[in-house]
Amino acid sequence: MSIYNVMFGLNPISIWAVPILFKKHPDELPRFRNAWVIKEGDKCVIKILARIGKKYHGKDYNEEFYFNHPQFLRFEDKLHASYEGKDFTDDTYGNYFFDTPLEFKEDLEKVMGSKPEETTSEYQELLIKTYPKLEMFLYIMFNSKKDGEV
Repeated sequence: MSIYNVMFGLNPISIWAVPILFKKHPDELPRFRNAWVIKEGDKCVIKILARIGKKYHGKDYNEEFYFNHPQFLRFEDKLHASYEGKDFTDDTYGNYFFDTPLEFKEDLEKVMGSKPEETTSEYQELLIKTYPKLEMFLYIMFNSKKDGEV
């Protein structure tokens, strides 16, 4: 776990979105810190924050892992924050933006709408494969409203 995650935690959507792109646990991604889902028109864009900003490009930190992904859209350098009128930036971080694969777009929208039980069996199997220790929890969640529960 990184100091970033100790201080800021992990956005819960990371658990749901990262496997859609990479078929991996977030901890397996190079210098991964966090993820968000952003609506851009009719697109669900997955934003990955990694500790591979422009300062680290070309220094064997595996930024190609993100740049070469087929869903890659764009890169934005720096982590930026404002506090009490002061601007802070950190160019060791970079934001990598990806289009959600069409096969899982509706699943991601259902998760964001608090309806994981309505996701496809393919998406559910992907999450169970990615997080085997959570299999029982995921099974209960995916089947919670299928037996007439409200």
